[in-house]
Amino acid sequence: MKKNTLIGRSVPGLALAALIVLAGVALQATPTVPGTPSAATAVLEYKMPAGRTLTYQSKSEETQVMEVMGQSMDTHSTNSSTVTFKSKG
Repeated sequence: MKKNTLIGRSVPGLALAALIVLAGVALQATPTVPGTPSAATAVLEYKMPAGRTLTYQSKSEETQVMEVMGQSMDTHSTNSSTVTFKSKG
């Protein structure tokens, strides 16, 4: 009678998984062909008239209640930010 072992079954599976991972890494490391679009060459920009100002405001609030080793801890934080861009044209 043939004895089934966990190690005997997992070695081919691990080898296949390692081969797939290495193939994926090799594909990611392949350089792109010059002249073809890629994420590295993408340019995202606003098209606005010269002198126009664009302002973004953000506000976030967070409340957290947790119990650690029998002690209750309540925390509350409020954050706000403002970012302003002025167009060159």
